[in-house]
Amino acid sequence: MTASMKASIWLALVWMVSGWAGAAELSDVYTVMVPVKSQSASEQKAAIVEGFYKVLVRASGQPQPESNEYLREQESKASAFLQQYTYERTADDRTYPWRLKLVFDPKAIQRLLADAGLPVWSSTRPLGMIWLAVSREGSREIVAESSPFGLEMKHLARERALPLLLPLMDIEDTAAVEVTDVWGRFLSPVLTASMRYGADVVIVGRLYPRAGLWQLEATWVLERQKLPVTVAGKDPAEAVDRLLAEVARQLAARYGVLAKGGSDDMVIAVSGVNSLFAMASLETYLESLLPVRGVDVVSLDADRVRLRIRLASTAASVLESIRLDQRLQPLPVEPSFGEQRTEYRFQWLGDNR
Repeated sequence: MTASMKASIWLALVWMVSGWAGAAELSDVYTVMVPVKSQSASEQKAAIVEGFYKVLVRASGQPQPESNEYLREQESKASAFLQQYTYERTADDRTYPWRLKLVFDPKAIQRLLADAGLPVWSSTRPLGMIWLAVSREGSREIVAESSPFGLEMKHLARERALPLLLPLMDIEDTAAVEVTDVWGRFLSPVLTASMRYGADVVIVGRLYPRAGLWQLEATWVLERQKLPVTVAGKDPAEAVDRLLAEVARQLAARYGVLAKGGSDDMVIAVSGVNSLFAMASLETYLESLLPVRGVDVVSLDADRVRLRIRLASTAASVLESIRLDQRLQPLPVEPSFGEQRTEYRFQWLGDNR
């Protein structure tokens, strides 16, 4: 096989696992559970602050929001961002017999992050897939979803509100991928095997002990880009958590929304809006996007509507949010020679996407 043929196959495989095939809509980004020893006022106050920072990690993708001075100043007011809290009894934890369930106000947290100059990450997020080969006592194995360490990895991902899959390592996976493929980070067989899972981001890494720490070397593939990352931790879980923290940070930086001032807007034309119900659904959907401040109808013509979107961020952020969710399908536009695009055209798919 020639080098050009290998390159073509590589690009085709990356294209097939990108494009937000499996983007996940998370419903619990702003709900966290904090273990507590008692229901005392002092313990509750400390737990609310802990939950406050957990939510900021989830909503912004930033691994250490407490390093932001403005957020630290708001720490004493953490309870003001709560919608509700309840205690739940744990079944088998004598040290922490209670869990405090904290539900934070999404809009309040989003405004807080915007005021702090940090990105706000939508609850619609790319679906990640991680293939990890672990070396222990001279043997290597791929971490399967149902294994104890696989379940721990999924828990770590949930703490960061990062949708994550691991391979089932069933007959189909074991026939397609060998541990040497993952250990050597040979991407072609791994990307091929990942297509059945519909992941948007594929992470391939190896984890092994080195100099008293656990070293994790990974490559993650996103939108035809190969991005290397190396982290280390005192144990395997800490190393994986640091990897997930870096992935979440970079994804939030790429797809999160940074608020901006001003009253800029953009105009979109949407076809397929052939009923009042469809119109209402479209407006509700657009207004739910983080970069959108408001929506105004410019004109109605048969089954097409033109809308002016008042921006909380940038037009590029709106387009990225639309692409990720896939309820609006972009239509080609041919602007006149020398003109910049001022209107974007879409087909409304609604929930039939």
